[in-house]
Amino acid sequence: MTSNILHISTIIDGEESELYPTLIKSPLGNYLVDTGYNESYAQLEIELQKHGLSYQHLQGIIITHDDIDHIGCVKAIKESNRSIQIISSRKEKASLEGKVISERLEQAISSFDHLPDAYKPWGRKFIYSLQNVRRFKVNHTVKNQDELLNTWKVVETPGPTKGHISLFNKKSHTLIAGDAIVFRDGKLDIANSQFNLDLDTVVDSVKTIKSLSPKKIICFHGGEVTENIDSQLNDLIKKYSTFKEKKVNQFNVFYR
Repeated sequence: MTSNILHISTIIDGEESELYPTLIKSPLGNYLVDTGYNESYAQLEIELQKHGLSYQHLQGIIITHDDIDHIGCVKAIKESNRSIQIISSRKEKASLEGKVISERLEQAISSFDHLPDAYKPWGRKFIYSLQNVRRFKVNHTVKNQDELLNTWKVVETPGPTKGHISLFNKKSHTLIAGDAIVFRDGKLDIANSQFNLDLDTVVDSVKTIKSLSPKKIICFHGGEVTENIDSQLNDLIKKYSTFKEKKVNQFNVFYR
């Protein structure tokens, strides 16, 4: 059982987005945790090839939550290998399948009228991008404390979305964090704290992560963290427990 960090760099609206999906190689198969944008499709397969794999060698994709940079190319991957099984939180299933509006799109639409006029063309483009995410069938759903691949435990870490999950390896004490936390400017942080759908819940999720005593954290935004994890998590809890959320006139886009 190994967890391998993949690195993809995608240009979105003229800006570079650095993303770190995880490849889990286990006796039960090869699984991706999150994927990247639709534009990440080709580069993600190149990353898989570095590990001797292609999309045809994948048994499944595990989705931490419904956001465009985490699920953008899932449909294209599924078209490359129709036997791939898609796994998500049961709370995210309906939006991933397109049966209900995603939380991110709902947030973008509700925030649009509050944008300054100069930002509205950009806002329209972002809403259009969210509306055109290609949806897909979820084959299996999981909930808190469920086990995956005999070694990984599902940990509900809501905040970025209500159904956000992380994965914890009980043997290696490795946490795949999704967007529960990010690694930015040399330290662990919360993804654009003023834009999280529920900041108080994010802080509770950081406390949950701390209680696991991880030795390694893989952040979708920032990559691998192994140094001073406990103290960094303590600092996050202290900082954001007293943070006063401000009203803003923008909505979260890419958690940059």
